[in-house]
Amino acid sequence: IAAKIGQRFHDYDPYGIQRPLAEAKTDSRIELVVHSRYRNNWDRYLQCIRHIMLRETQSERQLRLERLRRDIMVGSTAEAAALELEAIGVDAVPILKQALNSDDLEVRFHAGMALAYLGHNDGAGALREAADQEPAFRIHALAALSALATPDAAMELRQLLDHPSMETRYGAVRALSTMDPHDPAIAGEEFPQGFTLRVVETSGEPMVHVTRRKMAEIVVFGSDQQFHPPILVSAGSRFMLRCEAGKDSVTISKFTQGSDVERRVVSLQVADVIRALAEMDAHYADILQMLTEADEQHNLPGVIGIDELPRAGRVYYRDHQHGVDEEQATDAPATTGGPNMFADP
Repeated sequence: IAAKIGQRFHDYDPYGIQRPLAEAKTDSRIELVVHSRYRNNWDRYLQCIRHIMLRETQSERQLRLERLRRDIMVGSTAEAAALELEAIGVDAVPILKQALNSDDLEVRFHAGMALAYLGHNDGAGALREAADQEPAFRIHALAALSALATPDAAMELRQLLDHPSMETRYGAVRALSTMDPHDPAIAGEEFPQGFTLRVVETSGEPMVHVTRRKMAEIVVFGSDQQFHPPILVSAGSRFMLRCEAGKDSVTISKFTQGSDVERRVVSLQVADVIRALAEMDAHYADILQMLTEADEQHNLPGVIGIDELPRAGRVYYRDHQHGVDEEQATDAPATTGGPNMFADP
């Protein structure tokens, strides 16, 4: 078993010598090294390994490829067929590329995902389309684009930064930052308090997203977002923000026991206020309190989201195909787990 896995998944040592990623430690235990393309989706890696055929002649392989060529073109069998083809490897690439021409989004999605984990760009557009249109496919499509880690994949992810859905926008940010933390489209500023501020240009509605799990990150969608006065909000126990109606600046007051009140005047820009608070030594929790209070008082120009992440386990209901109405439509076989890039620590 280890030898078969090692034939399919391998890397190279510092001397350029190929080495398998599976090693039999005992007669009942195999040690696996995660392939770099699956480092943010361990569940997919294990699923693919489970679909590796251990005993198969060349003629049997050809017959199986012909069966899979038919199966991947049918929505109800596309996921299992795509995993088998992904497990086969390079010989399956032409079949997967052919499946991208299907009229069925489900087929295109599964073919594009398998191609991405095989290192082929061809399905990047199908994955972006799936993330855009189908919530059940979104988390897996974003993870596959991130695994692809190519300029084409980054371009498709950037198109999702204008999406009307908060989880899609932030999911695209998470995928882009996983590929390249310094991607200019989501350029981040890191503060000593341990959080990151990202200001993202977007043509969509203004939004602010904050995280409380896995990482500390504030994403402001829309660089020109400004608070709406009048404003009177707290940022923890040490900071107060005030702006009277009709004014174009915010006064931040910092209260420290035994010291005079420190004040700073900044613009109404949401990002400028966050930067100023951080420079005045506000903690991440203080800034989150400020943003949530401002949202409750309708001081923000758009909506705020907290941990609005794509979720695994959603069911995809096939629509009115072959005269079957929505209530009778079958659901797509869902993967058992989600990509670890979106999981809790």
